[in-house]
Amino acid sequence: MNTGALSGNPANKKLWFLREIYTDRPGSQTKHAFNRSLEEAGIRGIHHQPSSRITTVGMYLDHRDLLRNFFQIPGHAFIIALEWHYEERLFPICFFGEVVPLCFDCWPKDYKLLLALFRRHRIRIAFFTARQSCEYFQQQLPDMVCFWLPEAGDPAEYRYHRPLRERTIDVLELGRRSEQFHDAIREQLSQAGYVHSFRADGERRIFPTRSDLMEAWADTKISICFPKTMTDPVRSGGVETVTFRYFESMASCCLIVGHCPAELEGLFGYNPVVEVDMDNPAGQLLSVLDNIDSYQSLVEKNRRRMIEVGSWDVRVQTMLSTLSTLGYHV
Repeated sequence: MNTGALSGNPANKKLWFLREIYTDRPGSQTKHAFNRSLEEAGIRGIHHQPSSRITTVGMYLDHRDLLRNFFQIPGHAFIIALEWHYEERLFPICFFGEVVPLCFDCWPKDYKLLLALFRRHRIRIAFFTARQSCEYFQQQLPDMVCFWLPEAGDPAEYRYHRPLRERTIDVLELGRRSEQFHDAIREQLSQAGYVHSFRADGERRIFPTRSDLMEAWADTKISICFPKTMTDPVRSGGVETVTFRYFESMASCCLIVGHCPAELEGLFGYNPVVEVDMDNPAGQLLSVLDNIDSYQSLVEKNRRRMIEVGSWDVRVQTMLSTLSTLGYHV
């Protein structure tokens, strides 16, 4: 990581953040929590898209590849949670402000587009939730400083006090799933009388509202979690990264069964996941459910550790500490 150019010439810039406008689309909740932690750390947020008209103009310019940085206001920099396909959210700040992005959903198939985005907006510093993507862009853009900042959660949002044995959803498969694993467990769980919650074919979501989802987390014994390398290997391009779902599960004291990304084990210092036995996944789940009390101490340990290393408050403090060494300040 080359920070020489920046550390040798401190930026002396005040940090702001471009406030995520909360929507009900997937992924918006974690960015909303990120914004809240920034605000609680003393960073002032601004609504850079106060009207639908400005959003529409931003989208128009984005589609014509006209969003770019022309000059940068001295003394200011703007943090934003960014997905490359929502580049219009940088409008109009991108024309005159330095943007410091935290890049979500950064997959190899999009690398070419992201390289162009970073160059157009003259990005000096970028954070990435996927460590492998961070390493790639540091190699490709040696003058841009790249940092890994993994996804996280807000443990205060989740209810976790209900013991595993008292919960009524036995197995929850939320969002992307491994079809091989799903097909191997579905019939046997049904025959054994266990409650198995998953999105049916053609169904947009299992739980209609965020409130319904939060209650489901609090009532779930086992949460099935696989990285994208196992649920969508083509799009993942071999980039294995920990996602929001792992942190939601741990914040709710659910037992995670699936696969632990190396990033997560590195963060925690141990593997918080019950690794799936793909030779006998249904038998393994039935055994775990029959002995669910024995996992109570593990889910409580996972929640405590998640608060220590997996909250957005921790991530924001890491980000601000990193930026302060380069001359950026609250």
